[in-house]
Amino acid sequence: MSESVSGPLVTPAPAARRGSYSKPVIDLHFHWYPEEFIALMETEAGAHGAIVTRGPHGAVRIKTPTNIAPGPGNSLRPDRG
Repeated sequence: MSESVSGPLVTPAPAARRGSYSKPVIDLHFHWYPEEFIALMETEAGAHGAIVTRGPHGAVRIKTPTNIAPGPGNSLRPDRG
């Protein structure tokens, strides 16, 4: 025996209201990676086509095969240089 369902199974969320805040909203967040993860990236990244480098002050950057922009890649640890 099967039941017939009409309409959406999930109710869509209401649209966000613009101008509902009295001051601008700033998204403050950061990305932090433990040293063990960075060491794993340095060891294993090459096998997956990525390149991990460290700058003169320890800043860690990763260049992945999908990152086609010129330069050393995205910073993993900008707190170090």
